[in-house]
Amino acid sequence: MVGAVSSNIRRVGIQRDNEGVRVQFILEQDSKEDREEIEDILFEFEALQSGPVEVEARVLIHAGELQAVELYPRAVYCRRE
Repeated sequence: MVGAVSSNIRRVGIQRDNEGVRVQFILEQDSKEDREEIEDILFEFEALQSGPVEVEARVLIHAGELQAVELYPRAVYCRRE
């Protein structure tokens, strides 16, 4: 993700369960460029795994308070606000 994060991305969270890994991206505004970058990030994430892992991505568009959103527990990126 280094170098790939735009100022529009507010938070990236991750959650692991028996079914695989879930990654949550919270964007301030919808952006085609950021969605393409998210696809690239997910591709690289899957490639770095030691074996096949089911990865589910969730993209939320939310400009309000982050406390109003159900956040995945492990934050891997938080924009300074």
